[in-house]
Amino acid sequence: MEYVALDYENREHRFSYSYRALKEEYNIIDSYSDEEFLANLADILHTTIFICWIKEIPNEMTLSDYGILHEISHIMAKVESPYNSLDTIRKMWHDICRL
Repeated sequence: MEYVALDYENREHRFSYSYRALKEEYNIIDSYSDEEFLANLADILHTTIFICWIKEIPNEMTLSDYGILHEISHIMAKVESPYNSLDTIRKMWHDICRL
């Protein structure tokens, strides 16, 4: 299967992304140690938002109390998640963002 870059417009701006490049980014993040994961949360959040948007992941899985974006924001704010451990959040990320 061959993937090509996708162009899309948002307001007055034109953007492009490559599935292959995004898949590579997913694989890099997925292979991070816990320390690397925690050190790269801003980039991970950005990638997660984009992947969830293109995959049309429902809000319940992204923004709710148990959502991946909500959980990442807890980590970034250095607030312990009342629901999930880092291992569980990483597993959620792996499953939800899988390309």
